[in-house]
Amino acid sequence: MLDKVLTKLDKDWPIGKENQTFLKYCVEPLKEKIAKGQTVILEAKLGNMGNGVCYILSYWTLDEVPTDEEFLNNGNE
Repeated sequence: MLDKVLTKLDKDWPIGKENQTFLKYCVEPLKEKIAKGQTVILEAKLGNMGNGVCYILSYWTLDEVPTDEEFLNNGNE
């Protein structure tokens, strides 16, 4: 599934060399999270990384997002 999403993104706007580190180090761990049944949110924004416009890729899982109570208890009031 993740491969299909990345292929679609690359077709619409090339992912480019700026994201090779993301592809190298993040894709396999993301696939493992998905295989374990975790919900993974992949965000792709167009932005300028200094060499022109490209996708800026980021991700998180629902387990990594704090609840309101956790957020407030960490001094973020």
